[in-house]
Amino acid sequence: MAYSGAAWCEARQERHAAVTIRSMELMKDGMQPIDWHRVRAMVFDMDGTLLNTEQVIVQAASDTLQHLGHAPLPAGYHMPNMFGTAADLMTDVLHARGLPLPPGGKAQAGRLFERFYAAQPPGVAPLYDGVLPWLQAAQSRGI
Repeated sequence: MAYSGAAWCEARQERHAAVTIRSMELMKDGMQPIDWHRVRAMVFDMDGTLLNTEQVIVQAASDTLQHLGHAPLPAGYHMPNMFGTAADLMTDVLHARGLPLPPGGKAQAGRLFERFYAAQPPGVAPLYDGVLPWLQAAQSRGI
C-alpha cells in the first residue's frame, strides 16, 4: 500500500501504537511465562519503549523551530512522526507546518533537533505504566 505525506506518518504511528499497546498489555500483568534460566541480560531502546518521551521530543522540535526563526509548536501539539530519525522527525514537522528546510537541509534539521533533545533536563520523560514493576521482577530473577 502506498502512502504520501501525513497519511504515511499517520499509518506508521498507528502500526507502532498497536505494537506498543500490545507490549504494554503484556507488561502490566508482570512477568510473562519465559524460560529465564538462560537469560543473563536485557537490552532496551529506552526512548519511547520504557520512557514516554513524546513531550521531550515535542519540546526539542519546538526549540529547533525557534532556533530556525519560526514560531514554537503550540501547547498540546502531537508530532506527525514519532518513529524516525531526528532528521525525519524535523523534516515531517517542518512539512506539516508548511515551513522550508533550513539551508543545510534535512541533515542540519536533524543535528539541531539532536542538540536540543540532548539538552533536555534528566528525569522529564516518565516511565510508562508497568515498566518499573516489570524491571524489578526481572531484577529479582537475577537479570
